[in-house]
Amino acid sequence: MLHRHLFFFFAIWAVFAGGVASAQQAPAETRSRFEIHDGGRKRGFELALDEVTEKSAAKGEKGAKTSRKGKNLGEMRQIAREAEAASGGKVDIVLYEEGKPRDESTRRVLTRRVLLKVAAGFDAQAAAAAVGASKVEKPPYAPGHVLFTLPGAGDALTKLDALKALPGVLSAEPQLARIQKRRLIPNDTFFSYSAGNPGYQWHLRNTGQSPGVTGVDVNVTSVWDSYLGTGIRMGIVDDGLEVAHPDLSPNADIVNDHDWNDATPDDPTGNASSDTHGTACAGVAGARGNNGTGVSGSAPMATLVGLRLIAAAVSDAEEAEALTWKNDIIHLYSNSWGPSDDGRDLRDAGPLVKQALASGASIGRGGKGSIWLWAAGNGGDVQDNSNYDGYANSIYTLSVAALNDSGVRSAYSEPGANVLVCSPSNDSAAGHRGITTTTTNSSYTHSFGGTSSATPLAAGVVALLLQSNPNLGWRDVKEILLRSATKVNPTHADWVNNGAGYHVNHEYGGGLINAQAAVAMASSWTNLGPQVTQQIAQTGLSLALPDGNSTGVTRTFTIPGNVFMRVEHATLHIAATHGRRGDMNVTLTSPAGTVSKLFVAHSTDLNLNMDWTFSSIRHWGESAAGNWTVTVSDLATGNLGTLTSATLTLYGTNTAAPTAPPVISSSLSSSGNVESAFSYQITATNNPQTFTASGLPDGLSLSSSGLIQGTPTQQGTFNITLGATNFLGTGTDTLVLTIGPRLPTPPVITSSLTAQAVLNVSFNYQITATNLPTGYAATNLPAGLTVNSTGLISGIPTATGTFSVALSASNADGTDSKTLQLTVNSAASLIAQAVDNTQLVFTTGGNLPWTLSTSSNHDGVDSVESGWITHSQQSWLETVVTGPAYINFWFQLQSELGGDYFRFTIDGEELWYSEDTHLWRLLGFYVPPGQHTVRWNYTKNESINYGYDGMWLDQIEVQGVQQLIGNTIDNPDLTWSMPSAQAWPLQNRRTIDGVDAFISPIILDHGRSSVIETPVTGPGTVSFWWTVSSQAGGDFFRFEIDETIQNQISGHSNGNNIPWAQQTFNVPAGQHMLRWRYIKNEAVIDGLDACWLDSITYTPTFASGPPYAQWLNGLFPTNQLGNALHTGPDADDDGDGRSNLHEYVFGGSPLVPDHVQPFTNQPQGTEMWIDYSIETSKTDVILTPSISSDLTLWTDGVGEFVTQSGGRNHYRVRIPWSEGKKFLRLKGSLVP
Repeated sequence: MLHRHLFFFFAIWAVFAGGVASAQQAPAETRSRFEIHDGGRKRGFELALDEVTEKSAAKGEKGAKTSRKGKNLGEMRQIAREAEAASGGKVDIVLYEEGKPRDESTRRVLTRRVLLKVAAGFDAQAAAAAVGASKVEKPPYAPGHVLFTLPGAGDALTKLDALKALPGVLSAEPQLARIQKRRLIPNDTFFSYSAGNPGYQWHLRNTGQSPGVTGVDVNVTSVWDSYLGTGIRMGIVDDGLEVAHPDLSPNADIVNDHDWNDATPDDPTGNASSDTHGTACAGVAGARGNNGTGVSGSAPMATLVGLRLIAAAVSDAEEAEALTWKNDIIHLYSNSWGPSDDGRDLRDAGPLVKQALASGASIGRGGKGSIWLWAAGNGGDVQDNSNYDGYANSIYTLSVAALNDSGVRSAYSEPGANVLVCSPSNDSAAGHRGITTTTTNSSYTHSFGGTSSATPLAAGVVALLLQSNPNLGWRDVKEILLRSATKVNPTHADWVNNGAGYHVNHEYGGGLINAQAAVAMASSWTNLGPQVTQQIAQTGLSLALPDGNSTGVTRTFTIPGNVFMRVEHATLHIAATHGRRGDMNVTLTSPAGTVSKLFVAHSTDLNLNMDWTFSSIRHWGESAAGNWTVTVSDLATGNLGTLTSATLTLYGTNTAAPTAPPVISSSLSSSGNVESAFSYQITATNNPQTFTASGLPDGLSLSSSGLIQGTPTQQGTFNITLGATNFLGTGTDTLVLTIGPRLPTPPVITSSLTAQAVLNVSFNYQITATNLPTGYAATNLPAGLTVNSTGLISGIPTATGTFSVALSASNADGTDSKTLQLTVNSAASLIAQAVDNTQLVFTTGGNLPWTLSTSSNHDGVDSVESGWITHSQQSWLETVVTGPAYINFWFQLQSELGGDYFRFTIDGEELWYSEDTHLWRLLGFYVPPGQHTVRWNYTKNESINYGYDGMWLDQIEVQGVQQLIGNTIDNPDLTWSMPSAQAWPLQNRRTIDGVDAFISPIILDHGRSSVIETPVTGPGTVSFWWTVSSQAGGDFFRFEIDETIQNQISGHSNGNNIPWAQQTFNVPAGQHMLRWRYIKNEAVIDGLDACWLDSITYTPTFASGPPYAQWLNGLFPTNQLGNALHTGPDADDDGDGRSNLHEYVFGGSPLVPDHVQPFTNQPQGTEMWIDYSIETSKTDVILTPSISSDLTLWTDGVGEFVTQSGGRNHYRVRIPWSEGKKFLRLKGSLVP
């Protein structure tokens, strides 16, 4: 704590000391740690000392490992300059957030732009000249801000102090770029359901087939009779938009689109293999409908503008530019991206994005305001919340959640007080359809999903709204969608009616977006008045939060009764110190009693302190006047916190001040029934602020918003005295309420009508129904299952198949019947489907079997997980694989370090083990020829539980050996082998290309070695990347050419691997064996006792080589030249029995079967002449004639030169006549 206080004191002093502070801090060139504003606050960043990012016109942006490791910013700048000179592209510095795992979510690129906040009269051109800026920009959406572009990598940090010292500069911050997370009755082929189609567009018209619930859609088809989105431009801000796709090109605007990621600013198409997300989003929003092919968007005639932004790391300035791009003609922007959905942090938009949103809402669309739809986020199943995302949390954006085809929140969809509406998408839970839409290469996908898909679907509906009423402002659009939304999943416990009578839910917002109702409301809409605000700040607080106490600290914010304001958005800024922010809970309660859960305690946020502005739409339409209550609590013990400030801001419109007491305006008669839900809203003129109701029957109560609701238990007629009060007085009247007898209420079955069971595995299914059933039944159950009196179907199924089970639930008022489609699968088939390999047959055992999982997976669908075993138990999964082959798989592990293990074996031989916690990783192992048993085993040996305490498997694949080795080390053109007893596994934890690499066998005996090798034909150049973690001077990673060691490395870096290094060697002419060998000479284990190999390239230089190489160069395809099995002297690619060398020496083609007779003979009187010849250009060949009488003993001779003619040298061998047979052999060899 002493050091922290000293540092904090120094920082405060430095702010006030101005220029003196820079003398106290080491120059930027010598540092490797920096504090930079990012995501709404200042964060610590560390330089990546072995990585830069390269950007070129040909390849776009990609990360690259450096050939050497730097120590500080100065050295990394020099490395970047060298790489830039070599590549011709732009090379920049990479940073990672301090103390966080190094992954895409914590990676930033230090751009060459710096954002300056400047005073009036700032001379930008003079300042730019003073620091050598190459470009000056003044963003039109951010007055008082200037962007400088500096010429060199790292200049944004090295020149930062100089920029801050310029006259008129109020602040200066480098622009960091980061990869944003992608969030995933026409006659069109896939619009309507068909059993023969792989998918259909149920999100547009859900007819309840296979599976789904009728009506769970955006209710758009009837709107298309009048509006199709014609004339409305939708900006698809994403990773690309394939403008040539046949279902998108008719709607694509190729004049106004833009690309911020590559050097092709006028083409947003992107990479067809990796940038598929935006094309899918575009199809959901605006694919051309009724064109007889493919799919339809929700606005099938709207114009699509591709704004390619998130395919590479981008800065705050680039994001802001995209969100305001041509906002005079682009009406709305669909954004299916944002910060990582992991629930671990609060991530804000940058200052320029905030300015851009505020500016666009004011001046976009000719002053009516741009409309930004934003994906609520896909982290709902890991405790993330849309309020924690600064983009979706903004009052200027429209946050869209997702629900599945049954009308229930998709498991991943993030809740939040900011969520406006929800729309249909897929679900990570099993048994639900994905979204059918366009994808790249002019194709279609049936598995799109996430809030990524829900958002453009809503965007298309907004396009219909704007066509129906072009004068709608951005706030009008939000209110119409909120008020017209369908209350989906109506029994969900979170539904409430707010003080204005609007139904709201943290998971669904106002409900399922309803295009027909929204357009109908828009047609007669009167625009909202000018936006006004009310703000109350409570600062300078020092209120200790009771540790582990849900009561917490409460603060009241009172809006006076003479403030007549109708609320739209409410925001609350909370500043607090805390040792673990995730322990905190924050709520806002309006005077009408509506609660907004703004920050919900969750275990994944381990950060310190809170400094965040939350937003809510849950109070829309309520009166501002009254007491607003903020509660901040600490729900866990062990970390203390203090509330230091809270600021409430209300946004809305003014309402007319009353000139008289209220007059009750709601109907003065109403009726209901005993035991039936009842509600009645008191309404009154003259802006009432409080309501009363006396004489209510039992079971009914009054809310502060004037809503009488409940379930009456008394029959009769009741005279209810109603009251409505404002500051001028109270108006009263009498409501005559008649409560009739109880109505018949037969049950309604509500449980899911699809279920999956596993053969010979215990199964449970609960029939659920409304209205208190007294009896249940289920017929046509598979053998082994029964139903009890409470509606529980249970047992162990003993037959496979799909069963139509007739369900019923009864009470005294009647019976409801429905059909359950119950599928019983064999465990093996379900596991095979889950791991994406139905060619393998799996068995599972141990103390508990492996089971299906949708809670965690790598392919976005499903996986399998080990059984929930306890101490000293195991759970295994195995299959039989036929080799030679490689078996690859993805695994995830959460276990105790040093106690519980994942072990991988083939035929009982352990090839790998892992412990501790690992997110999804890739492994692959060699399977020898024949059939072999492969097993994944999770074992618990210790009496400690840690986290989930298990493992998952997904995407098991069996590949050919050559294919896998070539792909892993990025050279499939060579022929690879692993001749040692133990083959090298495939892994993705340590790579140079970010995909995969080989690791030496982790269980290698002392005195043994393991090899990867390939035969090549020279001359050429071999290049590769390698690293090692071994006993220094004892165990070595070697590279050999023909068993001659070219180089070797050993040692480790604090137990880890040493930095990756690239090696390059020349290979001489002829055939050679390239060999990478890890050899253990010492009986000591140090470091990780392994080496890694990646990215091998072999470049033949035949064109400048000896004549044999030049001859090959003109015959073989480029990708075969270096492979000695194709071009080696002994190779016979055409299978004619003649080697390449034979064809070279004596004539012929190595690619076409042929035969050439190299000899001619001339019998003479005392001897036989044998003549042969060779082209004069083939100076690298030695021809040696040999003679034998028994084909065993040979005597070398010398060919006699005869003459040179026709470009050939002619030779003769003279063989005297003698008794017995004579054999002549002509041997050709290449000059060494």
